[in-house]
Amino acid sequence: MTHYELHPDIPERWKEFHRRGLAGEILRKDEDHWVHQDGTEGWLRWAIHPWHESSGEIGGIIISAEDITQRKVVEDTLRRQASLIDQAYDAVFVWEFGGTITFWNCGAEKMYGFSKAEAIGRSSKELLGTTAASMSQCLNSLAQVGGWEGELEHTRADGKRIVVESRMVQIAEGEKSYVLETNRDVTERKLLEDQLRQSQKMEAIGRLAGGVAHDFNNLLGVILGSAELAAESSDLTKIRKGLEQIGKAGDRAAKLTKQLLAFSRKQVLEPRIIDLNAKVVDMTEMLRRLLGEDIDVRNSLASGLGSVRVDPTQIEQILLNLVVNAREAMPQGGSLTIETRNVEIDEAYTRSHAAALPGQYVMIAVSDSGCGMDAATQARIFEPFFTTKKQGTGLGLATVYGAVKQSGGYIWVYSELRKGTTFKIYFPRVADAENAATGEEGSADKTMGAGTILLVEDSESLRMVTREFLLRAGYTVKEASNGEEALNIARTLDGPIHLLLTDMVMPGMGGRELANALAPFLPEMRVLFMSGYAANAIVSHGDLEEGVSFLSKPFSRASLTKKVREVLNSLPRPAGKQLQF
Repeated sequence: MTHYELHPDIPERWKEFHRRGLAGEILRKDEDHWVHQDGTEGWLRWAIHPWHESSGEIGGIIISAEDITQRKVVEDTLRRQASLIDQAYDAVFVWEFGGTITFWNCGAEKMYGFSKAEAIGRSSKELLGTTAASMSQCLNSLAQVGGWEGELEHTRADGKRIVVESRMVQIAEGEKSYVLETNRDVTERKLLEDQLRQSQKMEAIGRLAGGVAHDFNNLLGVILGSAELAAESSDLTKIRKGLEQIGKAGDRAAKLTKQLLAFSRKQVLEPRIIDLNAKVVDMTEMLRRLLGEDIDVRNSLASGLGSVRVDPTQIEQILLNLVVNAREAMPQGGSLTIETRNVEIDEAYTRSHAAALPGQYVMIAVSDSGCGMDAATQARIFEPFFTTKKQGTGLGLATVYGAVKQSGGYIWVYSELRKGTTFKIYFPRVADAENAATGEEGSADKTMGAGTILLVEDSESLRMVTREFLLRAGYTVKEASNGEEALNIARTLDGPIHLLLTDMVMPGMGGRELANALAPFLPEMRVLFMSGYAANAIVSHGDLEEGVSFLSKPFSRASLTKKVREVLNSLPRPAGKQLQF
């Protein structure tokens, strides 16, 4: 063994380590506190190994040491920070990118009910029940921009689903990537928001009911009063005038009903592919007369405009309501511009317009140079019966909103006081424009019809009027008050039934069931449904199923006979085929 002496100033414990090393023991310590001769403190990681001479005897020891003071300082800092994070109210945790959880604070324990031992080492997606679609969206955003924020649904340890407001940030550490996720439970807040929306909705319904009762009471007063005067009079001129008043009141009631249905998005649509530019051009002269000479009407119509699939009558209703609204905003005159163009809504736009979806659209905008609106007014303009006009009904813009949404579109308003207002409406663009048209109905065909019609209507008075309309148009009419009665007539009738004209909703057997029951033994029979409200029958999201003919109540004699001829002239469905709803 090599002979040497230790320095006298070496601490006793190191002398002990030296003796143990010479005895053949291997010693190591990952963290060892030490004090330097100048009084400074630090940390060492060291190891002692004996070394052997060629004879095999221990000739001495090898001491390796590394100063880890800086690392310990950093770790202590992180530990203190982790302690602070543990006190945070929000859930804070870290997980490897696409992997397992490595950190889980006390806030996460309280929010989710999983302890640190239960959470660390498990996949956050599996632990919290995050949906695959939501997780995929988060990972894509983290990979592209290094962060993500939004709302997620998670599952607590007790199985309860909660909504969290989440923020994620990607952190790189060497070759590994981690995600720092901070979540706040907003379940209660969301519940309160839903309750507030429901409260506002009920308030709006209350205003709607009050307004409808007022308007219909006035109309019923005209109808009942005129009918009583006509019944008491022997003067044919006065009787005719009374009947005219009843007819006018009925027309106003029908228009009010359509407005209400559009507002509630329950109006039955008959959409077709149309060219909005052609529709605007057709309506321009009428709109000019409506606005007056002191308002300059300008069209700015894009060339190559895409087609849209909407109900033409709703387009007319939308434009008329917006133009009337603009006229009220320009009592001293001004200018009104109708603009069309193709637009593409991207994800950046949808982030600030939550109702919209990315895609190709056709925009129609109505802009005026009127008085404009403040923010408080803008927030309420689409509410039913909210109006700033002295004699306004408050249904105009509510009707516009309902009609646009019912047609699958979006509407936004941009306005400033004394700087005018712009309403922008976006309808989904359609690729197939072969059948594009302006949507004009044309005049009613007054030629006499032929054929047998089975009329099924549970309202006796309406059935009587409808039967008279059809008889005067030249048709043979068989009538029934319900589905069972209609089936008996069809089974015993000696001859064909060319058209089934039936109410959609009736006690017992409805119109749909009746049509399907008759289909096997009357394969050539056409079917025309009628209803004032068919949301639960053949209407899906306000749109008619393909190939199903429909007549909306109330209807005039001209609209009835026109629709009947149209259906009779159409191709019959395949023999025995049931109608699909």
